[in-house]
Amino acid sequence: CVGLAACQLMRMEGVTVLGSCGSDRKVTLLEKLGVKAFNYKTEKNVEEALAKLAPNGIDFLFDNTAGRVRTAAIKIMRGGGVILTSGRIARYDAFGGPAGGDEALEKKIIYENCLHDYGQFFVGHFSGDFVACSEHIIRLYKRGRLKNFDTIVDGFHRLGDAFAGIFRGKNVGRTIVRLYDDAGAFFAPPAADAPAPAPAPAPAPAPWRVDVRVASAPAPPSPLFAEAPVPGPAPA
Repeated sequence: CVGLAACQLMRMEGVTVLGSCGSDRKVTLLEKLGVKAFNYKTEKNVEEALAKLAPNGIDFLFDNTAGRVRTAAIKIMRGGGVILTSGRIARYDAFGGPAGGDEALEKKIIYENCLHDYGQFFVGHFSGDFVACSEHIIRLYKRGRLKNFDTIVDGFHRLGDAFAGIFRGKNVGRTIVRLYDDAGAFFAPPAADAPAPAPAPAPAPAPWRVDVRVASAPAPPSPLFAEAPVPGPAPA
């Protein structure tokens, strides 16, 4: 997952990271990774929630979602701050709708506060660094410094559910659809006249599960917003 990886990499560099996510379970996960986080779906005022976590403003925005959280973050960015856009998932299925946000206001603030908006980037923009970066990420992963979170859904017949679950906040990290079980047997869809399976016990509805590939990691990781340092006293 891009966001979780970005959070962890920034935490390794000593950055104070703030993040927003769509469930209390994800808030708990981010906090365990050393991130100050809030659930934007339960907060009545996203701007106030973010301002509480960053009373001195923020210097850097790594944006995966767009929408109202992006607008709120840009509003409290300090002059000269940097914006990198990795994705706009909040707008992929709800442009101008539930995602909210105010792109016209964002452009105005970016101009007035001299923010550096580098737009949306793609892997191809950094093709010259791809091999070295991949080797570095793999080393961190093997050493247990970087955690990988996957949400596993069993069966090709559940592909639609898995895809829709991304937009409903059911996944943690990447969503992977498995076609075969551990014994190599294909996950066949249930017969049309078969009784519906009994509901799985809470909290995880089968056949969804979150798979944490690395059990432990040192100094935690985190996503999205880097809090500005508190300025020290001016020299005499």
